[in-house]
Amino acid sequence: MFKQDNKMMFDFSYQQIIEDDLTCAANQNLNLFEYSIKEAIDKFQKEYNKYCEKESDISDKISEIEIKQSNLDESKDLKYKELQNHKIELYNKQHYYFTETYLINEQLKSLSEMQIINTFKNIEINMKTLIHIAYPKIKTKEFYKWDSLIQFFNSKNIPISKIQGYQEITELKNLNNSIKHNGILNDNLKKIEEFKTDDEFNFVNLINFYERIKDTIKTFLNLLAEEIKKDLFHFNEDRLNKISQDLKQRMEASTIETLILKLKE
Repeated sequence: MFKQDNKMMFDFSYQQIIEDDLTCAANQNLNLFEYSIKEAIDKFQKEYNKYCEKESDISDKISEIEIKQSNLDESKDLKYKELQNHKIELYNKQHYYFTETYLINEQLKSLSEMQIINTFKNIEINMKTLIHIAYPKIKTKEFYKWDSLIQFFNSKNIPISKIQGYQEITELKNLNNSIKHNGILNDNLKKIEEFKTDDEFNFVNLINFYERIKDTIKTFLNLLAEEIKKDLFHFNEDRLNKISQDLKQRMEASTIETLILKLKE
């Protein structure tokens, strides 16, 4: 607060600082883990595709051998046995490629699961950071459950469930919980677009889900930050009336007068 021409003026830098901090927190990069594993995922995908192609080529060769064998007498023709030995060699190679593709697929699945878990954890951190900035007296450690976090915003009349992206965040939360606790693709998760036709999690459905919702997360956090700013600094006539009515019920007239003087200081 400062004086100019004998009139009391307000320094609004505090509001600007808080609003800037909220905007900054809402725009924190949530994709660092994605960037860190991208090279590994690209490498695994190339290897996976390579082994799948080899496995397919071997299947074609085995089919060709079987066609040739169908025209030979197994008991009399030596060529049949020669082809059979070659077919066994191909089966062994095919089994090797099959094992490799299975292992790579599981590694890709593991990375995509970690990406889901990391993304939701970052959202929780981000939301708690917004609370810490806007309401520094609130102990964010108490919000170890998602429901308690949502209840806090509701207590501030912030309509969090109506914010764009809330549905996707909820889907992410449910997916995160399932991956962490039992790994089961339950009926509730099967309502999500990417999992409707599947019976279990795999790299493809997990990564497709992540790619669909990742941009929505930033939108949600920015809109949440804007709602927090409104709660802190926007006082329309209706809100002022509610505040004044509440104070009138709890304060004596002399106390109200003192408060008015304090607000003018």
